[in-house]
Amino acid sequence: MQQHMKNYLLTFLLCFILWSNGFSQNSIQSQSIQNDFQNYTSSESTKNYTGSFLPVFSNKENTVGSRYLYNRWVGGKVFNTEDILVSNDSYVFNYDKIGKKLLATQDRQQIIEVNINAIKFFTLTNEEKVMVFEKIPVISEQDFFIPLVKNENKYSLYKSIKTKFERANYTTNGIFESGKNYDSFIDVFEYYIGFPGGKEFKKIELKKKSVREILAKDDKKVKQYFSKEEEGVINEHFLNGLITFLNQ
Repeated sequence: MQQHMKNYLLTFLLCFILWSNGFSQNSIQSQSIQNDFQNYTSSESTKNYTGSFLPVFSNKENTVGSRYLYNRWVGGKVFNTEDILVSNDSYVFNYDKIGKKLLATQDRQQIIEVNINAIKFFTLTNEEKVMVFEKIPVISEQDFFIPLVKNENKYSLYKSIKTKFERANYTTNGIFESGKNYDSFIDVFEYYIGFPGGKEFKKIELKKKSVREILAKDDKKVKQYFSKEEEGVINEHFLNGLITFLNQ
């Protein structure tokens, strides 16, 4: 009995020492990362996203789409809740559309996850095309939204990207076939109308009924715009043009 108790205590002591060392190393690493990014980053690695330390932006063969916005690291800038730039040109970025996480690296070896609670907005630049992502707490505390039309005194239009993963589900009995033989990441876009003052937002669907209900206060001008659009297809281009027209 005494021998068993000694073995138990030794095992416990060894586990405690190993845990303490690991915790100390993680704490030092976390502090280093926070200092690198002016205390606006966290120390989470991307191992939980892909099963490896580095994110894999290129998909396996036959996979359609991606959980990441870009297939490589791109330039960008990050601004805190006081509109202060907290990143620098040594960082490159990518955006995890499923996890709603902004990833950053300096050396493409050490990956950090930017603390979204400290961000007001960020930009990503790919081949001179700049995309802006803004936090709108009245809609969501976690998501970021892309401004399509921005006007604090009139209407604004934003969209969000929601990405879901679907596994291959192909089946056949030799005669009939169904499903698809590839995995896929599917992007679904949602649109929001911002009202004057920027404190009220409503989700709008790509349907005539939804458009007229959300913009009922300007129904006359909405009808006028519908009559101008010969094709009558309500999509992102249509909403963009409509909000611009209403703001004139």
